[in-house]
Amino acid sequence: MNLSSKYEFSLEVDPRRTRDTQLKILRDFGFKRISLGVQDFDPEVQRLVNRTQPFEMTERITELSRKLGYTSVNFDLIYGLPKQNLQNMKRTIKKL
Repeated sequence: MNLSSKYEFSLEVDPRRTRDTQLKILRDFGFKRISLGVQDFDPEVQRLVNRTQPFEMTERITELSRKLGYTSVNFDLIYGLPKQNLQNMKRTIKKL
């Protein structure tokens, strides 16, 4: 049975650890939706939660996902992290 014709598969990835070949293989298996763990783009917030990833890394994975045919690209943000405030969260949202 081909489940991908009946259901929509989604996955969440960490842009720091996701490789191009992984995205292609998962798309070939029928995944159509992808969620990228962003949390926040503020360097100080990222450092404090041990999740350093430049915007360009997320941008590259986003563009590749669209090129490979993922129909939905989602970004996971977290509010309430150490040293986070409304201003840096607004900057993160504007980048997306």
